[in-house]
Amino acid sequence: MTTKPKKKEGKNYKKIFENKFPVDWKLLETKPKEGKIKGAKITGRRFWLMRTKDISQVSGTGCVADGIVFPGGVSVLRWRTAGGSTAVYDNIENLERIHGHDGKTIIKFIDKP
Repeated sequence: MTTKPKKKEGKNYKKIFENKFPVDWKLLETKPKEGKIKGAKITGRRFWLMRTKDISQVSGTGCVADGIVFPGGVSVLRWRTAGGSTAVYDNIENLERIHGHDGKTIIKFIDKP
């Protein structure tokens, strides 16, 4: 059973919208099939950024960030600090060069290669 949006009083926004952007309501109401998608697999390698000494005195020591290296090398880092931020790097080497603090920070991989 397909249901269309309820008509609002006043202007017919649905009609105005459809005139500019045709909508296939049946397609929008189709729910994705549950379960796994054949052939779909997350292949990135997760890691932790571990600090032995906090030079910047911002992030602390221990596990200070979580990350993942995607196929092709792009690396994403999510800081565990109160403000939290996310950064994207072209490769893990650049990430380590920027945040490594001359060996006082290490990248510990969670997943096997």
